[in-house]
Amino acid sequence: MKQMRVGGFAGYGPNIIVGCMRIGDLSKSELETFIKTAMDLGANSFDQADIYGTEEHFASCLDLKNAAFRDKIIIQSKIGICDDYYDLSHGYLVKSVDAMLKRLRTDYIDTLLLHRPDILTDWERLGDALDHLARCGKISEIGVSNFNSSQIELLQKHMTRLVHVNQLQLSLTNCSLIKQNMHTNTEAADALMRDDGIYNYCLVNKIGIQTWSPLQYGTFSGTFIGNKKFKELNKKLNEIAEKYSVSPNTVALAWILTIPKDMQVITGTTNLTRLKECIQASEMVLTREEWYGLYKAAGNFLP
Repeated sequence: MKQMRVGGFAGYGPNIIVGCMRIGDLSKSELETFIKTAMDLGANSFDQADIYGTEEHFASCLDLKNAAFRDKIIIQSKIGICDDYYDLSHGYLVKSVDAMLKRLRTDYIDTLLLHRPDILTDWERLGDALDHLARCGKISEIGVSNFNSSQIELLQKHMTRLVHVNQLQLSLTNCSLIKQNMHTNTEAADALMRDDGIYNYCLVNKIGIQTWSPLQYGTFSGTFIGNKKFKELNKKLNEIAEKYSVSPNTVALAWILTIPKDMQVITGTTNLTRLKECIQASEMVLTREEWYGLYKAAGNFLP
């Protein structure tokens, strides 16, 4: 599996991260097999969130009190989404991280991410809380999710630690993150900057990008793989998949990983076959002709 340096992170991590949002559907024995399969294939980084409600189930399958084993696994978790509101207050963060550590049966989280921007945030207090958690050794690195560049600037202004990663949505059918870069100074709708130029900001500031829903269209509307709504895209995916003797899932993830940035893809599957197909994308690099061919087949256009 390809390893890369992620932003200011002191270590390396795989470019495929195993998402844990749906693992609650697996029995303990199924989950143990799922985790072992991922780690045997080099995918030792797992993405959690308190809102998923799967941290205890995940931890029950692992011996995280074993220091030698704990060093082999990367656990990141997101915080700040409550049932029907967001909360990034100082008190909520400190209390919730303690609860998270208890659920995960570990002394520290490799990366704590702020799940969504909270408009009621006191940025100075938030920065203090994160610095405090880092000084206490409860979190090793700090990241964000769905933040734009000015929000990261606000956070960084009040925090001594560096933000090292940002989770953002990116797939062949949801690629506004990058398409505006190809429509500069045009009147096309794709020229509109909807995210404060976050892709370029992360590039300049060496902040890693982790992409969520890499096989989804819309907002959790379903996968585009094999979907009749995306005939041209699937035709192109199948053509390239056949050429390299891989699955369309592998090709779709390779499309993201071909982008020359320290990209990491977060999987969403609990199916072992699809997990293996996703991990296979780790070492696959598409040609320019293939990359742009897929981009256009997904309904995007070049100026």
